[in-house]
Amino acid sequence: MKQTNRIDFHIRLERSGGVAGIQMKKEVNTRNLDGEEIRSLQDLLERSGLFREAPPTPADSSHPDQILYAISVEYSGRQDVLEWKGTRLPESLRELVRYVERKGTSGESAPDAIPPS
Repeated sequence: MKQTNRIDFHIRLERSGGVAGIQMKKEVNTRNLDGEEIRSLQDLLERSGLFREAPPTPADSSHPDQILYAISVEYSGRQDVLEWKGTRLPESLRELVRYVERKGTSGESAPDAIPPS
């Protein structure tokens, strides 16, 4: 059986703001996933266009209840972090955010902020 080099990913999602000001942190680490789940997550990352998106814009202070997202992906000794306002969360990222909200581990819980499309 041919052995392939496996790249481990650690994805962290942080959501804050909103009317209640609830903070949520969820993490997914591919070391805790089976091969099929890893492939699904890699497909989501690819389809999300995460690293092709335009740079985030800072939060508008005139909207204190706005939901903010920060997505961090660590892999191969590298870390990329991007942030978005909830109203500007690109559609291409919504599926990835929902996946991390569902599958991620965390000590905190908050209701899903992204409704189904």
